[in-house]
Amino acid sequence: MRLFSGFLAGSLLLLISAGVGCTGKYASDFSVLVLNRVANQIEASLNGQVLGRVDAGKSATFTVTLAESNANIFSNGVAPTPQANVTLTAKDTRTGA
Repeated sequence: MRLFSGFLAGSLLLLISAGVGCTGKYASDFSVLVLNRVANQIEASLNGQVLGRVDAGKSATFTVTLAESNANIFSNGVAPTPQANVTLTAKDTRTGA
């Protein structure tokens, strides 16, 4: 009986720990690959912030950390779907186009 109550208490603790881990802030790191096929160097920007520059004929990888744009909580019995809206732009550094 004592073993069973210890097992039950341990199981309950595990379930509570798992439940607590399912809520709170959500953030993810994404890798963005930028391939430059134009004759000039380009500047890559994400949401208006410069990620970096990529020389002509080269590629570069940048890591982007995105914060949550919706709450990480259950709603009407449906698990949350993390979402993020981004705008990725590239600008020719020589011509400004």
